[in-house]
Amino acid sequence: MEIMDFPTVGKVEIVRHAAARRFIARRRGDIVRLTVPAGATGADIADALRRLAPRLSSKRFLPRKLFADGMLIEQPGIRVRICLSGDADRPVLRGNAADAVLLVPQDMSLESHEVQAALTELLMRLARNRAAVLVEQAGSVAARIGAAPSAWRIGRGTRTLGCCNGRREITLSAALMFVPPHLREYVMCHELAHLSEMNHSPRFHALCDAYCGGREGALAAELRAYQWPLLR
Repeated sequence: MEIMDFPTVGKVEIVRHAAARRFIARRRGDIVRLTVPAGATGADIADALRRLAPRLSSKRFLPRKLFADGMLIEQPGIRVRICLSGDADRPVLRGNAADAVLLVPQDMSLESHEVQAALTELLMRLARNRAAVLVEQAGSVAARIGAAPSAWRIGRGTRTLGCCNGRREITLSAALMFVPPHLREYVMCHELAHLSEMNHSPRFHALCDAYCGGREGALAAELRAYQWPLLR
């Protein structure tokens, strides 16, 4: 793995991948991760970055400020406030699982990728402690539509919000604690539809849409645009 600085882009992490056939750039906080073909030369990489620089420097791809001093994160079953503190020497959670304070040392930047990653881990730990709320809602949704998974499980990832396996077990990410109930329900309906259709065929989407009261498309778009209070 190589790290380089590139004008207008900033720090770039170069990841060589044997299966890569093209250059793929993704911004992770204040660092751009560039996946390149294994045989790419330095000149190839510089040329790719020159081509990608306008997109990576656009407002859409700049790091988003996830946290702010005094920020309240609240959804049903979870409530936590972010506070800069002179009494903390590291990020730490205080209070009970349903109403907590996340203390951050005053000398830490809330815009740092490393700090955002640390706060995300603490928030996810809190969410896992409260995830029974998700299982309770999921059970109600399943009963309403007449679906019966063999088990509900809680996942730790922030990117994959739900999955359904061949044993009819559905896993929901604890990250769903940070979205409104109607978006939680959309993910639940999506996974429940996989009990009948283990793909994303037209039949799957028709079933999921029925489970969502005809709002599958609108809910999917809303979830894609959702501003998460997590590093994802």
